[in-house]
Amino acid sequence: MFGTDIVEQANRYVPPNMVAYDEVYKAFRWNKYISELSGLPNREGLNIAYEAVDRHAAGKLRNKIAMRWLGDDGTTEEFSYQKLKEETGRFANILQSLGVEEGEVVATLTGRIPGLFIAALGAMKTRSLFCPIPAGDTRESIWSCLEQANPKVLVTTGALYREKVEPALDQLENLQHVLLVDEMERRDPMIESMPLLMRQADKMFDLPPTDPDDPAMVQFSSGSSGPPKGVIHTHKSALIHYITGKFVLDFHADDIFWCTAAPGWAPCTFYGMLSPLLHGVTSLVVEGDLEPHLCYQILEEQMVSVWYTTPVILQKLMHEDIDVGKQYNLNALRLIHSTGGPVRPQIQRWSQETLELPILDTWGQAETGGIMIANYPGMRIKPGAMGKPLPGIKAAIVKTDESGELTFIEEPGETGQLALKTGWPSMFAGYVEGEYKQRFAGGWYLTGDLVHRDEQGYFWFGGRMEQTLLLEADEVTSFEIEQVLMTHPAILEAAVVAEKEADPKAILYAYIAVKAGCQPDEDLAMEIKSFAGEQLDLIPAGLKIEFMRRLPKTPSGTIRRYKLRDREYKLPLSM
Repeated sequence: MFGTDIVEQANRYVPPNMVAYDEVYKAFRWNKYISELSGLPNREGLNIAYEAVDRHAAGKLRNKIAMRWLGDDGTTEEFSYQKLKEETGRFANILQSLGVEEGEVVATLTGRIPGLFIAALGAMKTRSLFCPIPAGDTRESIWSCLEQANPKVLVTTGALYREKVEPALDQLENLQHVLLVDEMERRDPMIESMPLLMRQADKMFDLPPTDPDDPAMVQFSSGSSGPPKGVIHTHKSALIHYITGKFVLDFHADDIFWCTAAPGWAPCTFYGMLSPLLHGVTSLVVEGDLEPHLCYQILEEQMVSVWYTTPVILQKLMHEDIDVGKQYNLNALRLIHSTGGPVRPQIQRWSQETLELPILDTWGQAETGGIMIANYPGMRIKPGAMGKPLPGIKAAIVKTDESGELTFIEEPGETGQLALKTGWPSMFAGYVEGEYKQRFAGGWYLTGDLVHRDEQGYFWFGGRMEQTLLLEADEVTSFEIEQVLMTHPAILEAAVVAEKEADPKAILYAYIAVKAGCQPDEDLAMEIKSFAGEQLDLIPAGLKIEFMRRLPKTPSGTIRRYKLRDREYKLPLSM
């Protein structure tokens, strides 16, 4: 399905931090790299915010730009590491003045704005829990996240407060303070102006002793296979953010890094914020929606060298008729990484032909706390492959029986569930709500993702376990069917669900969005059915096609298949 040709990884200008993957993986020990972080002064523990900001502000990076923000209105605002230390110190003092204590939740509901970063890092300084709520999600999902997080303080905008929060105030029993980032006057004792409080607050803040196992944040899962779940991470997860910045994103001192992940989504927190700061590089933050010409313009004008984006954005660029080589100078760009779903071979080929760079796909979950499997600079890549495990991460393919016993799959090409050996620094410490222990068996974390491994040790994604369909006594995942459908020239997006997954005679529903210029009519539906029948023997005659203007998605662009399944069960569907 993905093709077998191997693509050489181009790497412009600088040699990668990890030249020989196999050697580094074999010799890797966490203790060797933890010394590259400072730890709090006087051996008082480990705090993510200190490692990301304060230690750089105390040294030679004091005046280096940590974050450059590009606003929708053309505004540009820069924060040196020293300025970011002062601003996050002010916010930490605000939280203390409001009576926020260790372990209490400080939530954000914003777009990509400086206030998001200041609130996150300031909260972590106080040992309260930072919790980003995905602002671009549906009202239903936002309310669910707010109920789970049950914050004491919420940082948001006036518009988002009125539209998304105020109608649900009676459900937020613990909420005592709402800080509005875009209002200059205090409304009442509960709803206050964050800019006003920031002007009044002291910029100096002494971080309290922080144990590496102290909770640092609540990060919500993507919500692709079910409602988002609050996942708890500790301060020692900084080590994963640092290691993946070193080996995967390949940060070098002069890099300009741009992560397009949506606020509230795990990659935005882990890689749009923490990882580049831990490495002392300059991070670009762009507020608005990213249309193709704007993407290229930003890459060129800001001289972005490392770009972390999504298949959704890359697909938009691929389908836009732009002569990139003639219209834009992207010579500064040396690495493109992707997250949020497999990079289809068609996108990979387009990138190499148009951008003259391959796309390095990465895999991780909110629960893993960072990238666990990746394609690395300097390593040969295979179009469509997830890549290989991060040094320090032991990955296996397993099957479980009814008693929970694991059977390990060693045969190349055989599909099973991806499992990770427990004990890595960013392994989640629990859920806000829901069972924790059931995600583990025999000392392994069970990811719920189906994969296979080829003879060279590359992992390949095969879908989620809950997307496994039983057709004519054979198992196939909706992901496999979707990959075939996506090769049809008229299809822009496709998602497949079954009326009853355990029934081999179940009707399959394919929800499809078509490309511009294609007519979503009965003739096209019949053509797609015929095409699917030719490509997949398992497609039954009962395949039903339903065209949609857009498919229900998470803020990161991942299709929410459970919403489509609800649609078939006649449950409410929030688009």
